[in-house]
Amino acid sequence: MHDLLAQLRIIFWMVLHYRWVALGTATVTAIAGWVGVSYMPDTYEVSAKVYLDTGSVLKPLLKGLAVENTLREESAAMVHRTLVTRPNLSALIQAIDLDLTVENDLEMEQIIQSISQRIEIAGGGTRRSQANLYSVSFNDPSPQVAKNVVAELLNIFLEKTLG
Repeated sequence: MHDLLAQLRIIFWMVLHYRWVALGTATVTAIAGWVGVSYMPDTYEVSAKVYLDTGSVLKPLLKGLAVENTLREESAAMVHRTLVTRPNLSALIQAIDLDLTVENDLEMEQIIQSISQRIEIAGGGTRRSQANLYSVSFNDPSPQVAKNVVAELLNIFLEKTLG
């Protein structure tokens, strides 16, 4: 018991003795963190969920060739390949007026590449209730552009499905 009290006395003395060093270190760390965070660019992510009955489209094609789990895993990739095509992205860019500042084909190609890389389509969950629920998301520094891209992607998707 005597050793425990002696050890507690030493710890208490060290806390009192080095409190200003700890406070200074915490202050410098907090200020450096605030400065670092202030230089980070703002990024907005817009996400939407859509229900797609991929079973009715893919089951006849893959009957006997794939297992049900493989079908679910590949369906998100198929939706991404179908939705993110060059004609769809060109229509999307024109619909949300991103082509107003484009002066040549190279700039248009860069915009198409940038948008296609930032579009994420995930889905086809493992549970049966989530098997046909897909999430379409997009990141951009401008909240309005991110919202417009996802909304137009959903519009294109609905037009293709209904057509």
